Amino acid sequence: MAAAQSPVESFLASAAEAAKVILETVEKDGFIQVFSHLDADGVSAAGIIGKALFRLDARFRVRVMQWVDEKIIGAVLADKPQLVILTDFGSGYLDLLSDKVSDFKVLILDHHQVTGEAVDNGNFFHVKSCGYPSRSVCATATAVSRATRSPTATGPATGPAIEVASRHAHVPRATATRHRRSRPVLRAC
Repeated sequence: MAAAQSPVESFLASAAEAAKVILETVEKDGFIQVFSHLDADGVSAAGIIGKALFRLDARFRVRVMQWVDEKIIGAVLADKPQLVILTDFGSGYLDLLSDKVSDFKVLILDHHQVTGEAVDNGNFFHVKSCGYPSRSVCATATAVSRATRSPTATGPATGPAIEVASRHAHVPRATATRHRRSRPVLRAC
């Protein structure tokens, strides 16, 4: 009889599965849209995931928001990303996400309590830190970043909402800002 996985083993296995989903999306040159919570651990997690995606040369955009709402749902439906990553929120919005964006691959990296239920259609991946609420979502983002074999780093960010566009991001021309050397651009929304 196989021994049950410890919480840490289960966490690392789900982080490895999340990394696999990210790597598959990057290999297919898919666009990844990342949304993160507007607080210290959310901005840090966004920086970690953004840096990992940048080092993988992914096409992505990171947006830091106050909560999951119709604005995020509208952005997903308008941009049609191949993968949506939610960091530091999402666990409390499973019903809304299942109802509105069940046709999209959604990866939730969160340490908050789960409410609702995600549809079981193979599109939802949930990596929950071991031990709500004591473990930081940054640990989750770092575990996923390490599983993608991308070193992590974070940077400062301020303002009511923050958006980071990668050099390959699909950003509407009116709002696109690119650095001469194709570095990510950080701007307030």
